[in-house]
Amino acid sequence: MDNQRELIGQLNDDDEKPEDKKEEEEPTERPSTPGDDQQKMSMEEEQTELRPEASRTAASGRNMSALVTQIAISILDTWGDSCYAGLTGIEIISENGEKIALKDDQIFANPRDLNDIPGSHADPRTKDKLIDGHNVTSDDHHMWLIPFTPGASHLLQFDLLAPTSVAAVRLWNYNKSAEDATRGAKRVLLMLDGRLVSPDCGFVLRKAPGHAMFDFGQTITMEEALTQTRWSLPRSLNESPKSLAQSLARLHPMCDAPCLPRGLTVSFVLAASHGDLYYIGLNGIKLFDELGNEINLQPKQIVAVPGSINELPEVRERGGGDCRTPDKLVDGVNDTWDAQHLWLAPLAKEGTNRIFVLFDAPVTLSMIQIWNYSRTPSRGVSEVHVAVDGLYVHMGYLRPAPDADRRDLGKSFVQSIMLGPCEEGNVDRESIAAPQAEQHVVLVNERKVVGGAQILQQEKSSQPSAFQQQAPSSSAPTE
Repeated sequence: MDNQRELIGQLNDDDEKPEDKKEEEEPTERPSTPGDDQQKMSMEEEQTELRPEASRTAASGRNMSALVTQIAISILDTWGDSCYAGLTGIEIISENGEKIALKDDQIFANPRDLNDIPGSHADPRTKDKLIDGHNVTSDDHHMWLIPFTPGASHLLQFDLLAPTSVAAVRLWNYNKSAEDATRGAKRVLLMLDGRLVSPDCGFVLRKAPGHAMFDFGQTITMEEALTQTRWSLPRSLNESPKSLAQSLARLHPMCDAPCLPRGLTVSFVLAASHGDLYYIGLNGIKLFDELGNEINLQPKQIVAVPGSINELPEVRERGGGDCRTPDKLVDGVNDTWDAQHLWLAPLAKEGTNRIFVLFDAPVTLSMIQIWNYSRTPSRGVSEVHVAVDGLYVHMGYLRPAPDADRRDLGKSFVQSIMLGPCEEGNVDRESIAAPQAEQHVVLVNERKVVGGAQILQQEKSSQPSAFQQQAPSSSAPTE
């Protein structure tokens, strides 16, 4: 640390779009969705409500500020690249939640940029791009990139010119593409006026998504930096992986044991619906920490791609937004058939639908609970993949939610994904989501059904079957 502080002193002395499908392949009008007339909001109001803002975090009453003149960041390692490291943008937030204006001559870097490499010149990824305001982007002309040497010093310093009350630092990691996101900083040390305020191992930054579909910025508040809350490793992570596996096996023999995954981004890949060709949705999501306590999730932490059916042109033309937006996933009302508490999105034509849960500090997961879409069960999620910081911890299937006319008001239709040990009495075995799809078997002997007759009766009584998608009509269906 003495070498890094000497280097900080030295820096103070230097200035430095796809083709449309044919009409016969895709109907001209997507079927409308029930619940369009309930609690509509404009798109502008929805984006304002769900947009992650540093000012909300910085200006909240529970956060403290620090009076500093210099802020230094030291990059310890990257998300995998051993040759380059970079960032997209940085903002320093004052105690009143406003961004502090910075100029290029207030930023000092060592290495400065790629132009420090012999034979390299005129590379646009210079330090001034960190404060150009283009943070949610995948254009590397608005990013900063330096040569990276494992174990060496990589310092970035901001001179505020005078003692300034700072409440938070907000960073956007390197985001040129999904592949180049490995050049983003993974662990950084934070120093205020030469004093180390981050843990010895550094703060962990989220890996950028590789696209600009949502605001991927991460906020480090001065309260967290000075008290180092939420950054210590839980004791349960020291438990033997074998004992975790045995604990899970007692609950469900088909459960895998990912040993309490820990990270900053939890992503859900919604690979398939229960038969609907146009929409996919969920009722709710809950996450639980290593102690089995529910993690408090705020709407601004939830990002869906595509966001909701409000992105459809025909919904916008009606002059109002549909109420089934991503914030409903964490409103706590899950065992319901009320459209005001559900999330629904158009089924992605290219790629898959995804839900991201973003954290500014690492969290450890022991269980995930999911409520499938109930208003139209065929629009619920059939296959789901869960990843923590890009590493898959679960790949499995979800059962469809019960129909409204067959619902059991006294029983929840929650489905649990086990990622760590828990008390057996706290989890219903029947609610655990298995990693393999359920199969219905009918036994026939000498043309007589000798087993599984109830399955045939259920299929005959279902109107229509979840896998029998009807062609959309020009008029809006009731369900």
